[in-house]
Amino acid sequence: MPDNASKNTAPAVSVQGISKDFRVSSSEKPGFLRRFVPAPLRPAEKFRSLDNVSFGVSIGETLGIVGRNGSGKTTLLKIICGIMTPTQGEVRVRGRVSTLLDLGAGFAPEFTGLENAYTNGAFMGFSREKMDEKMPAILDFADIGEFIHRPVKTYSSGMYVRLAFAVAIHADPDVLVVDETLAVGDESFRRKCFARINQIRRNGGTVILVSHSLQNIVELCHTALWMERGKIILKGAPSFVVGEYERFANSSFENQKIILDRIADCAEPQVPAQGDRLVEELAGFHQPRVYETNGACILNPRIIGRDGRPVGNLIMGRDYFYTYDVRFDQDAKNVRFGMMVKTQSGLEAGGAVSHGAGDALEFVEKGALLRLRFAFKCQLTPNVYFINAGVQSVGDENSVYLHRIVDAVMFRVTPLPGLLATGIMDFGAHLKDGERVSVERVQKP
Repeated sequence: MPDNASKNTAPAVSVQGISKDFRVSSSEKPGFLRRFVPAPLRPAEKFRSLDNVSFGVSIGETLGIVGRNGSGKTTLLKIICGIMTPTQGEVRVRGRVSTLLDLGAGFAPEFTGLENAYTNGAFMGFSREKMDEKMPAILDFADIGEFIHRPVKTYSSGMYVRLAFAVAIHADPDVLVVDETLAVGDESFRRKCFARINQIRRNGGTVILVSHSLQNIVELCHTALWMERGKIILKGAPSFVVGEYERFANSSFENQKIILDRIADCAEPQVPAQGDRLVEELAGFHQPRVYETNGACILNPRIIGRDGRPVGNLIMGRDYFYTYDVRFDQDAKNVRFGMMVKTQSGLEAGGAVSHGAGDALEFVEKGALLRLRFAFKCQLTPNVYFINAGVQSVGDENSVYLHRIVDAVMFRVTPLPGLLATGIMDFGAHLKDGERVSVERVQKP
């Protein structure tokens, strides 16, 4: 769950009626041949990358943008950063903008990493003295050792990005624009990137993030925006927008148009933030997102106790079963089933699959009805949660959903007296004689 955005309602970024057209040559002759072979002049075709896009981002808000390749996401970010100019419309940005788009695009190959860092700082408006103050933090963040004194043409792509990111992220931006940068580097570097972005957010900075990692959007952002073919399809709570986008992306071409038409008239549900309400009070807000069927259909998902009775209020420490039926309307190969528990914000708490990639059910015939039962001990801390249900056909390189229901079941975990666990999960750590926590003095002052 991201930190709360600033209560300052004045927009840090205001995008009003932005459109962007590109001219695409209609000539079939390559550029080299056109220099020697005359061709009749034909007007260039116009390609509209952005079409009347409008939105605002408040000070202190983190906005995530999702969409397929070619939907206009990067073009939009370049216009916000001033790298491109719009064909129509206006963009207003308050304060300093730091961009993590084309990292290192301004680096001179013959210059050392240190020289490039100072040069980029000068381009961003920092004096030599100010860069001297920032340089220890930049070098520590980049962590490329003695390579900082070598020409950047000798760098690996990972080292290049680490230095470019370090310079850009220490520019003290009022608005930070990030485009897929977090997908590079090792795990340790990505953790540093996330920590630094979170620091900017906590300090009241505004962040605009484009990512194909939908979990990043859910975890980091206050608001999400879905783009398709240069237009904004949906804007709202990250878990809601990401869920609708996932359903669209996993649908057939025919159903994608149906989904877009439905979304045009769909209002975003406002789910209460407090998890200590009764499930019955939240029932009106529970809206499972059912994917289109692709040869199978999930039926009657539910949580049951050991007595087989359905339950909606779970007690910590007790055993339960998550169960659902799957009807197969077509023959299916290499089949496995899954479940995923998520928080109200869409954060994945944990899940399970019925089979590994190499031991899935080889064949399920048309007309079969299978019942799944996932046994689990409730170790979630008190709150409201949702469970997905899915059935897949597993291939060598990718898997295809035969059917999926997001937020299939909603349930509440009841608190226990004297609970000491924090976060999402109670790990059940204990010592001898049932002690949960031990405090022992090992040295006197």
